[in-house]
Amino acid sequence: AWLTVEALLAPSFCTFGTCFQTRTIGGFRVNVGPIVSAALIQILVPRASMLGHLAGIATGVPLAWGWLSRWTPVQTVSALAALDAFSNGDRGDARGDGADSSR
Repeated sequence: AWLTVEALLAPSFCTFGTCFQTRTIGGFRVNVGPIVSAALIQILVPRASMLGHLAGIATGVPLAWGWLSRWTPVQTVSALAALDAFSNGDRGDARGDGADSSR
């Protein structure tokens, strides 16, 4: 996420010897450098988590645009805990193996 923030706040972002200019489109700063960097890392390190890199980019963009500036660490942890509770709520048990742990 921080690499994306840096890329969007700087006039240009250089990665792997190539620089990408930050442009403003519709009032939003845009730079393709983080996406190119994630793609090149995926090619060079095939076992790297592409989903993890995309999640970092998806988090960094609203952070750089100022959409998350009012969030405190407590609110962030609370939101993540709620998301985790809702995403695990349909499995029926915490282990996810279907076994009844009450016996």
